[in-house]
Parts: sequence; structure tokens; C-alpha cells
Amino acid sequence: MRSLLTLTQEKLSYLLWASVPLLLFFIAYHQAAEAWWMQDDPQLLKMVVAHSPWEYFFKPTVWRVFSSTNLTPWSLLSFEIDWQLFGFNPHGFYIHHLISFAIALIAIYAAITPIWGSPVAGLTTIFFLNSSAAASAVQLLMVRNYVEGLALAALSFWCYLQAVRKRRMSLAFAGALLYLFSVTAKEIYVPLAALLPLLPLGTSRLRWKSALPYMGVVPVYIMWRLWMLGTNHLLSGYGHHPGWSTVFHFPYEAIILMGWTNPWQQSILVVNSALFLWFVLTRPRTRLTVSLCLIAILVLPLVPVISILSYRYLMLPMLFVSLALALGLFHLWQQASRPYMKALSLISGIALLTASCTARDTNPWWQNRQGVCRYRAEGQFLMAGPPDAVLVEPFGPGWYYEGLFWLRRRLMQETRGPQICGDRCLCHHPGASSGRWWTYADGVVRPVAHNNQGCELRPDAPLSVKFLYADGAIRWHFGPYRAGKYAVMALLDEGALRQDALPGPPLLLPREGSCCVTLYKPTSFWVRYQSPAGWTTCSPLLSLDATEGSLLEWYRPMEGVPESKSYQ
Repeated sequence: MRSLLTLTQEKLSYLLWASVPLLLFFIAYHQAAEAWWMQDDPQLLKMVVAHSPWEYFFKPTVWRVFSSTNLTPWSLLSFEIDWQLFGFNPHGFYIHHLISFAIALIAIYAAITPIWGSPVAGLTTIFFLNSSAAASAVQLLMVRNYVEGLALAALSFWCYLQAVRKRRMSLAFAGALLYLFSVTAKEIYVPLAALLPLLPLGTSRLRWKSALPYMGVVPVYIMWRLWMLGTNHLLSGYGHHPGWSTVFHFPYEAIILMGWTNPWQQSILVVNSALFLWFVLTRPRTRLTVSLCLIAILVLPLVPVISILSYRYLMLPMLFVSLALALGLFHLWQQASRPYMKALSLISGIALLTASCTARDTNPWWQNRQGVCRYRAEGQFLMAGPPDAVLVEPFGPGWYYEGLFWLRRRLMQETRGPQICGDRCLCHHPGASSGRWWTYADGVVRPVAHNNQGCELRPDAPLSVKFLYADGAIRWHFGPYRAGKYAVMALLDEGALRQDALPGPPLLLPREGSCCVTLYKPTSFWVRYQSPAGWTTCSPLLSLDATEGSLLEWYRPMEGVPESKSYQ
């Protein structure tokens, strides 16, 4: 009878700790389904509409048009399912997205519980879902490959644990299949196979035997990646080379991006990190080894993107931080033998929960919902607004509108529709009617009287531009100014007449740099320079050829006589 009661209590504890994170998830994030297409979504839809799954999984020429540095066709397959079910209605996509994130939380809980128990697993999922990185992933459809890859990787990890515990190779092969799916979602899950044999479970021989199916996936993945991306992008990377100053400030920048922005939150983080260190040092031979390997696996892939750090890049590191905080807190509770120690552990837990719950609100998508509302209003206007309208200084990046315009032509058979202009100082055309200009204000898109007040344009100011396309990368150099801001503004409507062409949203770039990218057609753009003194100058419409070794050089000397060169 006592054993039956204990078993019932364990099941109730398991269900309680599993249900609380799911309940909190629904309360915190149910509004996400109200959003429209944002950021990379139109480009994902464009690929889904234009190509079949076979093409973007196995045809390099098709995939490299979408991405030449990453290999994540699972994201397109997931969108393909939604496209067949819901068409151009984003609400169904978001419902799918929320369900995927909920499954990821359940999978994380199931993967952690067999090793450290339900309380640690429950606290980990609570800390994780309240992080700024998770908040961003919930809202953005384009990050679904991270979410579903995480769910698949966690389920794969659970299968491995069960294979070792039950000595069943069938579970190991099932886990390896899930692992294969997870690496097609995102490359960051590839190192999982290297971590499995290090876990302190069973015998060494049994661990390695159960890990063999996972390791068999790795060479298959490498050959597939070589076929799809070529040798230059086997290890991927965006072509950014962070300096030592950027690397040095990375830990603090990562903490801020995770949502721990206030000093009191950071103090709590330091204290609970010390508790985790205490937990690790109680068994340094196993726990320290696994922890150091995990940190290396999580941090090394971040090195190429330190200079362009984003919320989604911190999803896995934040999951590890959440686990570490939960382990430290639970270890303090277990070691508390006196009432005042129990009270101290409870106070620490409440403080940590408070700090983690406020981290979500630092995310720009949830701090206020203006960005989400603006994407919806502007996007719907561009799909169905007056054909001669121009939306001035829209919210999204240039590739968002390029994809949206492609979908408008393909789905609505609209050869003409509203355009955009990324800089109001560069939008004006003589003779244009005042009713042509529109802008977002107070939750709606409305007409605006366009003028150049506050714009100090210097069309004759010196400016130099150099672009080189070679070896799968674009290298650039702007001049002659060292201070100020340079930006590239793409020509999004390729069918527009050159005299009517309007620049897209500005993409800010450093004075010189490089980026890994594959060009399949000539690209046209303007280069804008904004001086610290408040004036602006801009190049004419330039074009970089897609041929290997193409060089674009253009400069405007002091006299204001333009001269350009474009050759191989």
C-alpha cells in the first residue's frame, strides 16, 4: 500500500511539474497567434510556393538561392505543411508554431526528468520559456526551425536515455532518426552525438554502443551538406570576423540579450551561478567534464555570429543556463538540513523566478506590441492598397518586401501595387501627387503630405563605393568618411523604370567588411551616407554583376563629376 501511494505521488508530481510550464506558456504567449507575416516569412513562403520539398532538400542550385551558408530545409518543409492547410492565412501558421513550442517544452521536460527529476526539469522549462530568447522564438515564424529542431533533438536525447536504461537498440535507432531530422532543421544540433557518450549513465560500453546510430548520422549529414553547400561552407558562418573587443564583451552582451538587464537580476544570476558551481564541484570528475563539454559545444558555434548576435542564437545557451540555475537551486534545497536553510532556498527560488519572469518583457516583440501591429498594417496595405501608393520608411527589412512583392505578383496576379521608399529624404519625385505618399501612424497606414523638410541633401558631396564578388563572398569598402553611417538600399521593384525607382529600407553596413553570399542575378542598389553633422548624400543606382570576380567601383570626387566602373 505504501509503495502504491509513493508511486501515485511521483506520478502526480511528474504531471504537476509538466503542466505548470505549459499553463504559463499559454498565459504568456497566446497573443502570438494574432501576428501577421514578419521578417523572413515572405522569403520562406516564396520558396515553398516556387519549389517542391525534393528540390530544396536535394537540389543545390535551388537551395543556394535561399541560403548559401546554412542548410535548414526542415523550416521550408514545416511551412509547406502549413501552406497546404492554411494558404496565405498566417493564423494557422502561428497555431502550428505555438503547438511546436509546447511540444519542445514537453520534450525538454521529458529529457531532463530521468536524470535530475521532475522539479529540476519543471524549473528549467519555466526559466527557459520566460527568457527573452524564447519570447522571440515564440513570436517569429522564421525561427520555427530552431523550435522544432529543439523538440526533435530533445526527443532524440530522451530516446538515447531510454536505450541505455532499457538496453534496447531499437530506441537508439529511433533516436538517431529524430536526430537526423533535427540537424536538417538547424546545424546547431549536430554536436548532440558527441555529447551522448559522456553522460554518466550505465557502462561506458553500453553508452558507446547506444550512441553508434547517432554517430552514423554524422557522416551522412556531412556528405549531404557538402553536396548542397559545397566545400566553402562545410562549417558555415556568415563571413563576419569579430575583433577581440567584441569577443571580450560577448558574455555581458549575451546576458543583456537574454533579458537580464537590471543589476538586481544580474546579482541573482551571479549568486545562483555560484550555487551551480557548488553542485558541479561536489562530483567534479563527471559533472565538471560534462559541463565544460556542454559549454564548449554551445559557445563555439556562436563565435562567427558574435558581431551580429541575435535572440535566436542564444536559444540553446539559454536552455543550458536555465538548467544550471535549476540544478543550483535544487541542490541548495537538498543540502538544507535546517529550517533557516530551507527558507533561504525558498527565498532564492522566488527571487530567481521573479528575475526570470521579468526577462521576457525586455524582448522588443513583447515589451510593446507596436512592431507586430505595424507589420500587419503595413503588410496588408502593400498587398491590397492603391496601385500608385508609396509607403514611406516602412518597418521591415528589404528582403521582407522583396518576398512580399513576389507573392503579390504570384498569388494575386497583380503586376502593379503599392511601392515602398526606405528614406523619406530620397523619395520625392517632381510632379508626384501628394496623395501618393502613405505612412504608418497610430496603428493604421494613412496618407501623408510628403515634403523634404528636415532633409539636408548634398548630391555633390564626395562618396566612394567598392564591391568585389569572389569566392562565395561580397567584400565592400566605402569612403572617404571614417565617421558617420553607411547603408545599402536595394532596388526591390525590378520592373520599375529607372527614373521612377525608389530605394528600399536601408541596410546599415560598416565602412568595410565582407559577407558570405551567393549571387544568382545582378543586384541593383543605392549607397547612402549620413554625416554626424546631419546631412545626407547618396550614390546613383548601381549594379553588381553575379559573375565570379565581378568588381564594382564608383566614386564622386569633390567637383561632383560621377565616375563608375563595373567589370570582371
